[in-house]
Amino acid sequence: MADQDTMNVCNEIFVERLKQNDEWGERNHTPLKWLAILGEEFGEACKGELELDDEGFRKELIQVAAVAVAAIESGDRRQMQVAIDEAQKAIQEAPDENHNQGA
Repeated sequence: MADQDTMNVCNEIFVERLKQNDEWGERNHTPLKWLAILGEEFGEACKGELELDDEGFRKELIQVAAVAVAAIESGDRRQMQVAIDEAQKAIQEAPDENHNQGA
């Protein structure tokens, strides 16, 4: 049963990510900005719990998880771009094989 419960929650997080993308598009914030966004969402979850609002608490936790996924996606894109930039730089700095063949 736990596996099915996990799949159900992960599906809800996925649906929330789709909603976020529809609303804001792809976001590529700095890690510090992502932490601020996560902090705000976490604060809303805390508020829901303090107000004994089980539904609101759960909803906010789904949003916390979805924002965490968005932050991971953003970091992965950032790392991929760094790798691409490094590869392009290496290509530009490499000696031109064709230019040196006639010498």
